Amino acid sequence: MELYWRLFTNCTSQQAALKVAARTFEQAGLGVSNLHVEPYHKGGFMVSTRSSHAAQSWPEFVVLALASAQSTGRGWLLSGSIAEELDAWSSHSLVSGVSSIHIQAERRE
Repeated sequence: MELYWRLFTNCTSQQAALKVAARTFEQAGLGVSNLHVEPYHKGGFMVSTRSSHAAQSWPEFVVLALASAQSTGRGWLLSGSIAEELDAWSSHSLVSGVSSIHIQAERRE
């Protein structure tokens, strides 16, 4: 199953945003694919990507995804129906240069 990530950085260049994102995912021990960087309208850059998690069920996936999220930030706010989707936000990144993190996944079983 796949978890979609959006990192909001306060970096002044795309290259710096990619370095900060790489450090974030390395710290979390996550292999990610296809980092996409774009300017964010409120300043800085947004880096989006996805990570794959080998889970056999939705509940197992949610636990693995939240464990990964906790490796990148703290104070996660969950919204939506956890039975159908995982939607979480943290404004407390563990990596300098990241102002906030958004993760999202939809149940597909």
